[in-house]
Amino acid sequence: MKKIAVLAVAFLLFIPFASINGNNVALTNSTNGNVLYVGGSGPNNYTSIQSAINDASNGYAIYVYPGNYNESIVMNKSISLVGIEQNGEKPVIDGGGRSFAINITADGCVLKQFKIINYENQTWEVRKFTLLVLSDGNLIENNTIDLDTTYINTATLLLYKASYNKIINNTLTGRLGYILCLRYGSNNLIKRNSISSRTSEWEGIDIDNSDNNTITENTITKVLHGINMWTSNNTTISYNKVCHNSQYGVVVEGAYNKVIGNNISYNGCDGILITDSSYTEVYDNIVFHNGWDGIELKAPAAYTKYNKIAHNSILYNGLIGVYIWGWCKYNTIEENNIIGNKKYNAHFVIPDRSYNNTWDANYWGNWHIPLPKPILGFIMGFGLPWLNFDKHPAMQPYENFTLKNMVQPMNTLEKEGLVSTSTLLSETSV
Repeated sequence: MKKIAVLAVAFLLFIPFASINGNNVALTNSTNGNVLYVGGSGPNNYTSIQSAINDASNGYAIYVYPGNYNESIVMNKSISLVGIEQNGEKPVIDGGGRSFAINITADGCVLKQFKIINYENQTWEVRKFTLLVLSDGNLIENNTIDLDTTYINTATLLLYKASYNKIINNTLTGRLGYILCLRYGSNNLIKRNSISSRTSEWEGIDIDNSDNNTITENTITKVLHGINMWTSNNTTISYNKVCHNSQYGVVVEGAYNKVIGNNISYNGCDGILITDSSYTEVYDNIVFHNGWDGIELKAPAAYTKYNKIAHNSILYNGLIGVYIWGWCKYNTIEENNIIGNKKYNAHFVIPDRSYNNTWDANYWGNWHIPLPKPILGFIMGFGLPWLNFDKHPAMQPYENFTLKNMVQPMNTLEKEGLVSTSTLLSETSV
């Protein structure tokens, strides 16, 4: 999996395409002159968004009427930029293939209710963005944001050294490049967004060197990796639908992260990959019908240890339900439903027998004896078969899981005795 290099700030240079018509520019005196308008028919409206921003001061609100605004905008003051929706139409800000459509450099801005696009017709090897955020404490809400470019090192929405931002209820799409990218930022909230790609070639949400963020209630489909998080700590990934992506559902590298209550289904490779991580908690997820493994703990470079996998339903994945590979030790796998995975419900390959991982009280579907359940694995390098044991395998499936994000099919779960259809219908929103 590719990791984007640290972004230079050279791309911040922009070309101001908005023109100011001095004869038609005037302040609107509403709210003591702190409200400006763009695109209306009255005499007190601006003809371009950037011209209104240039005349605004911190604390101003700028309302924009529907229309097409071919501009590359810099929000360099703490303002609110709000689109006025009429007859279902939002104002369109079109970057026209420039470096960005909108660049937020001031703290405390609001950007709401726009369609923001940046399309190009030529192959220029220049980083391009639709929305670029380089500041803190902004609210970005209810926008449609799209990037169409032939250069891969791009992002529909990039937050760079940006913290305490709220990205809520937006629709983000793209063709090549990252959809939502976070670099060196902390305490951001990414909530209830719809994220997809037209080519399934890059990450939906890509996070690197960023701590204490919350990724919740998003729908992420038809991208390469749903959520891809590297060298990041204390982040919560919760109640997302991460489905039908071409490779991994959720990838986590770091410490003290949480993956809770997600529906991670029908992804091409692993549902959840925990790699070079410690003290990560994976709770209450549905991990269902992924192409490779349901949940994989992997340690190719550093120890993966003291992680806890509990209360998940890990069902009908293409290879292994729970797979532990490499320098993984002191991990706990307990009280999960692990059912119907194609090759093994659980398997491990570890360096030597001292690498202790604890299996306890899981429900295995095909094990109905109240005795420790053997789990087959191997010692690396020697190909020596080895056994772990689930000390107290559950005799009945667990029902107290977060099932509201389940997409399909309910009857398969009922056949295995996991839960009744009536319970699923009461707890599931499809």
